[in-house]
Amino acid sequence: MNIKPQRLCKGSRIGVVAPAGHAEEDEVRAGVEFFESLGFEVILGASVKAAPHGYLAANDEFRAWDIERMFMDSTIDGVIAVRGGYGSTRITGMLDYGKIEANPKPFIGYSDITALLTAIQSVTGLVTFHGPNLTSPMNDYTLRHFKAQLMEGVAGVIDIPEDAAARCMKPGRAEGRLVGGNLSLICAGLGTPYEIDTFNRILFLEDVNEQPYRIDRMLTQLKYSGKLEKACGILLGSFTDCGDVEPVFDDVLSQLESPVLQLPVFGHGADKLTIPEGIMAGMDSERLILDIKEAAVI
Repeated sequence: MNIKPQRLCKGSRIGVVAPAGHAEEDEVRAGVEFFESLGFEVILGASVKAAPHGYLAANDEFRAWDIERMFMDSTIDGVIAVRGGYGSTRITGMLDYGKIEANPKPFIGYSDITALLTAIQSVTGLVTFHGPNLTSPMNDYTLRHFKAQLMEGVAGVIDIPEDAAARCMKPGRAEGRLVGGNLSLICAGLGTPYEIDTFNRILFLEDVNEQPYRIDRMLTQLKYSGKLEKACGILLGSFTDCGDVEPVFDDVLSQLESPVLQLPVFGHGADKLTIPEGIMAGMDSERLILDIKEAAVI
């Protein structure tokens, strides 16, 4: 049974955490000003303001504590990651998921934050949101779908920009709960207690700065671990600065029985669709359709 969080609205207080890398002060300031322009009150977590710990925003225990603190604070209405980077996988085993389940609220982020989005969703049943981080650029498409999922609770067919280069790679239809995120992070979670469950689910994948041979290796790992075959459908988002990955997709994914739809409107590209993890959706790859079947917030 999934837990749907309360929707955000103007005046909502959004807590910002740094589960992975450190964000520069000017980036944070710009992100805060943008979210404040939407009518939110932005509360910076201690991990955002901490001195960097190597390539991490702070040490593991501190970053995990800050996330728990934001969930347990009854005055905070939603939690968003300041940025991705590296480090989220290190704290998946440090979180008290009971505290998160007892205090459900939207948790938003992408890229390295995939590790936490999938762990929280699978352990607690809380719907999480693969969407922009605080410091992510937001174009009109990104903002419209952020509001639709987190503030308006909109369900229905996702609009696809004409220049998005959507493509049917394997025809068919599927219906299941949405799970996924960054390909590298999903592969990193295999064999851990937080391994992604793709059975009868629509698996969405994206990545950045990975060469085609690395994408090949990771997709092959998902194939031999059974994750691709168990999924009822596959969505491919933006594979930004990854070179020519189309032959890799065709080689590895053409063997699947489930439909495969290339829909580069989520991930590290300019368009960042907010995808609610754990929510029922339908896809028709021939018609280039992704249909969110239910509101993700209450």
